[in-house]
Amino acid sequence: MIRHIATRATLAALVTVLPLTGFAATPTASVPAAASLKVKGGVKLTLKNNSGVARAVKIGDTTVTMQPNEQLSIQVPVNTVITAVGDAGNHKDGDKLVTVTKDISGTTMSFS
Repeated sequence: MIRHIATRATLAALVTVLPLTGFAATPTASVPAAASLKVKGGVKLTLKNNSGVARAVKIGDTTVTMQPNEQLSIQVPVNTVITAVGDAGNHKDGDKLVTVTKDISGTTMSFS
């Protein structure tokens, strides 16, 4: 009888806790893998969040959140469009910050 009660209590605890651990281990969708922003033969440049608040930008199909004064080195194909995400600072949601060309290779692009 005691074994049955202990088994039921253990199962009840597992059923309650296990679904929560799945949410805790899920990575945030806005944090890209480093490899996703490194394209062989692409244009290398650095983005800098020059504002005092966290800002999100969309690089092609990848959304990245950058902390204040954070720099992010990327290597993306020519004609990749980098846009602002959300209304903050000097840019509205969807504003085009830059279209990547070979001419800007090696530069630092700042936004606020």
